[in-house]
Amino acid sequence: MCLVSGSKGGTGKSVLSAALSYTLAQRFGPTLLVDLGGGDSSLIALGAVPAQPSLDDVLKGKADPQSLFRESNLTSGLLVAPSRSPLTDGFHPEKLEEVLRVAKTKADYVVLDFPAYTHGPLDYLLERADDILMVATPTRLALERLRSWMETRAASLDTAKLTGILNMYVTTMGSWKRALLSMVEKAEVVYFDVALWFTHTRNIAEAMICCEKPTREKVTELAAKLSS
Repeated sequence: MCLVSGSKGGTGKSVLSAALSYTLAQRFGPTLLVDLGGGDSSLIALGAVPAQPSLDDVLKGKADPQSLFRESNLTSGLLVAPSRSPLTDGFHPEKLEEVLRVAKTKADYVVLDFPAYTHGPLDYLLERADDILMVATPTRLALERLRSWMETRAASLDTAKLTGILNMYVTTMGSWKRALLSMVEKAEVVYFDVALWFTHTRNIAEAMICCEKPTREKVTELAAKLSS
């Protein structure tokens, strides 16, 4: 299970979640994207507004987990557990556990699009995840938020699972990557301008076709690491 998050909003974590899920399903096996982040990754992975019920309904005890999963028509083997709003509180943890148990019977790979926040009731999933990808943009604010995020979880966070993802390539990226590596053991650079991608495309399948070759290759490389 791979958990994708960002220490602040707007870093591109939902786009990366959808891109990794799409690539895993295409190349490596059945994949489930669980959208805990508010609906963006569901929308672009399905290519349409998902029908009811949503993950919000299931986790608040209003719907059965078996009725949750949607099959994407963008590629075979991609399932989505959609949501309408970021999940931070007011839900039944045992319902989330039930969703994850069902997920393991439906997919070889599970990607969690995790909400960006300082701390919250979903933090226990950090211990459950096999891999954690933290997405940041090359700004001082984003890296300071990441540093704070890690410090608040120092006692429970397994840093060996953590990879920092630096989004949006600029000519001075080398210095930003070094700054990121001063906080995490592993770091990767992936360029995806979210606004540009979805100005001209409607879903993650179209975005992956239209994006630059290095971006597509890096997403495929990350997916391969997650699948191994």
